[in-house]
Amino acid sequence: MDWNGYCEATNRHDGAAVASFFTGDGVYVDHPLGQRHQGKAAIAGFIEWGEENGSSDFQLTLLDHFETVDRYTLVWDFSGTHDRSSQDPPLPATGKKFTVRGVSVGSLEGGKIKENTDYYNMVELLSQIGMLPAPAGADG
Repeated sequence: MDWNGYCEATNRHDGAAVASFFTGDGVYVDHPLGQRHQGKAAIAGFIEWGEENGSSDFQLTLLDHFETVDRYTLVWDFSGTHDRSSQDPPLPATGKKFTVRGVSVGSLEGGKIKENTDYYNMVELLSQIGMLPAPAGADG
C-alpha cells in the first residue's frame, strides 16, 4: 500500500484521491466523531467536510506504520488551524492551532483499504482549539 500517496492525497484535501485508496465498498470510521462512511463517494465527502467544517490547512503526518497482507496500523499526527466554523457539531472557529496524535487500524483487500478506523483523543483536540479547558495534569 502506498501510505505516502494516501497522506499526500489527504494533505491536498482531495476527497476523490483519498477514496481511490479504498475498495468500492470501503468503510472509513472516525471513532471519536462517531461517524461511519461507506463507499467512495461518502469517504470523499467526509474528507471534504473536514476542510469545510474545521480546518482549511489540516495535515496528516505519518510517523510509523505496520502492514501485513490484509491488516495495517498507522501512527500519525493530525495538525492544522481551527479556522472554520462547523454546524454539525456546532463549533465556532477559534483560529487556534492544533496537533493531535492518533492511530488508524484497518483491513486491506486486493491492495486497497477495506475498512479504516481512526482513534485519537477528542478532549486533547478540543482543549487545543479552546473549546474545553486543558485536562488536569496536562502539559501546558
